[in-house]
Amino acid sequence: MSSARAEGDRLKGGRPNGGRLKGGRLKGGRPLRAIAAVVVATLVAAAMVGCHPRPAEPPGGSAALEPAPAHADRFVTRAQLDTLLALGAEVAGDAGRAGLGSTVDVVVVPHHLVAGHLVAGALAYLALEPPATVIIVGPDHFRAGPRVGTSLGVWRTAGGVVEPESDLVAALLLEGLAEEAWRAQEGEHSVGALVPFVRSLLPGARVVPITVRGDLSYEEAVALGKWLREWADGRGKGDTGVRPGRVVLVASVDFSHYLDRREAEKRDVRTIAALESGDWAALFGMGSEYLDSPASLAVAFAFAGSVEKPRFAVVAHTNSATLLGRLDLAETTSHYLLLIPSP
Repeated sequence: MSSARAEGDRLKGGRPNGGRLKGGRLKGGRPLRAIAAVVVATLVAAAMVGCHPRPAEPPGGSAALEPAPAHADRFVTRAQLDTLLALGAEVAGDAGRAGLGSTVDVVVVPHHLVAGHLVAGALAYLALEPPATVIIVGPDHFRAGPRVGTSLGVWRTAGGVVEPESDLVAALLLEGLAEEAWRAQEGEHSVGALVPFVRSLLPGARVVPITVRGDLSYEEAVALGKWLREWADGRGKGDTGVRPGRVVLVASVDFSHYLDRREAEKRDVRTIAALESGDWAALFGMGSEYLDSPASLAVAFAFAGSVEKPRFAVVAHTNSATLLGRLDLAETTSHYLLLIPSP
């Protein structure tokens, strides 16, 4: 995908519509009227930039694990963030009405910030039992980094500074499961766009940024998700350095791209059907007209322990044409908010 097209796609957005629970149904996600213009106006404003001192060296003092420079915030301003946080309250309520309670430690959210109210709602829901660590897994849109990347850099956001969970990042690097990818992640909105919401809604939580390229296989994605679960549960080999506290995983995935609204909805139906049936071969064969990161979904469901028989609640399903009130848009993007319960 070209950088110009990806940037334009990132700035599409709108308001939520309905949702449902797979294996039991939830209806909800009422429209938020008269907000699309406000959201779009704020999200095309200039993003904040900045710098911050480097974090301390990770445990063990390995020369190969030097701290990365801080990430500059180029994705959302304070005003934009405040708008989206306010809009997320209703979404959080819809998530609560799914009836899954604190069994949820995995969510799937979009990374289009004009659909950022879905991110805000999901994290507000997770905040009912605040996590200590937030793993964010999203696509490397531009193949700018390794097949699996992470970073020891801190994040300067519109809401404040977010530190990395250096123990887990260091473990990923030392195990050879990921490579340092600060430079690639500096410009990657699948992770960077979500970190400000973590700072505002889950203050004190540390982040583990993970980007995956499109050529990561299903088997590799599942292995990564299961390893992350073992680390979170403190069952990894040797001294994992696990800090006490809850670990949650946020999969940053956008769905149908570059199609008109009707075609996008048809693709969304096929994508969700494949996910419901656990047809990962079909999902990994789908291009961006269906979704932008099957691997991120596989990591998420493996982390939740339900990759073979996926179970999830659809809290919201949106499309940029509907959200903007421009049903004639030739190129749209679809967004889902999914809750994935633990077994």
